[in-house]
Amino acid sequence: MKPDNHQKSFFSQALAGNEQTDFNMFEPFDCPPRPQWLLDAAKKAEIEINPDGNEFQIGMLMDTQQTPGAAMSVAGTQSGKSLEALVEAVIMGSGQVPVSMRFEKGVDTGVPRVVNEENIARFGLKEDGTCGNIIGVGIYPKEKIPKAGSQIWICTYKEAKEKMWRKKFAKIIPQYFLDVKRGVNGFSELKQTYFFNNGNTISYITYEQDYHRVEAEKAWLIILDEEPPDRRFWISALEHAVYLRASFTPINGLSWLYHDVYLPIISGQNKYCKIYYCSQYDSPYHNRKKVDQKIKTYKPYELKARVWGQFSDMQGKPYYTFDVTQKNLRTYVPRHSYAKIWPTQKPETAREALKIKMLFENAEERGDDV
Repeated sequence: MKPDNHQKSFFSQALAGNEQTDFNMFEPFDCPPRPQWLLDAAKKAEIEINPDGNEFQIGMLMDTQQTPGAAMSVAGTQSGKSLEALVEAVIMGSGQVPVSMRFEKGVDTGVPRVVNEENIARFGLKEDGTCGNIIGVGIYPKEKIPKAGSQIWICTYKEAKEKMWRKKFAKIIPQYFLDVKRGVNGFSELKQTYFFNNGNTISYITYEQDYHRVEAEKAWLIILDEEPPDRRFWISALEHAVYLRASFTPINGLSWLYHDVYLPIISGQNKYCKIYYCSQYDSPYHNRKKVDQKIKTYKPYELKARVWGQFSDMQGKPYYTFDVTQKNLRTYVPRHSYAKIWPTQKPETAREALKIKMLFENAEERGDDV
């Protein structure tokens, strides 16, 4: 199917450049109907999945629900949930959209895909040595593009910000989107903010900074990356965003998010939030054979969350894990005072020392042992 003249006009007006950047070439996906082998694997793992498939990245990107509603991407580890959130942040920040979201679903855009390992695995290598053309997935809703000067906040853990978000942003944001006169090439280390040419900004807020950081001004979009440690992050985000999006792998078991957000959605009590689901088997970013190997290695509580992207009661998980211990050490604040303690008399033997009373006196600073 070829694009009509109207779509060509829209494409030429909306695309700031035809460069083969990761952003321009991005093609989101939904989960297709599941093959029988996948349904059998899910049944063996006591997992419920829809045989007909379900919406995922495309569904999230096309979702127009505003607060007090939200859209949630719940998926297996490294299945594409954060990538979708990253792309949407750049779309709203720049006002530009990838090629695939400038055309109706199924339209051949005429723009060839980049031939790389990922596209060969996903789309195959054709006889002419190409991976075919980018296919439209639907036109991105124009009403989600904010006016100039809008703010976008990304809430995540400090470690995830440094190891994932900043590296992926550096790779996916076309340099011509940014106001390179601000900060260093458009990013301020001090403010942890990206500055776009249209006046929009994307800023990081880490969960370690406390939920009050989300209690500031109104943001156009707030992204909660991974489960917030505090329920108040969710409430504050609902109050201070036009659009709220959450993406996480449910590795924390039946947490507050499960009881307060997830259950009301799937039970139908909350009709203003929608969940978009994907397992590692559904994702084109994973290899089936490698996922099969994980199934033979992971514990049941790890398997359900990390592979299938579903909540688990965490039965059998050790209470004190390495992560829990490290978190406790980071947040530990020693609380003590100094004191001087000495015996009322000098004992002659160890037996006498056991009976001697000790004197106690508060001290302002540490002294020498005597």
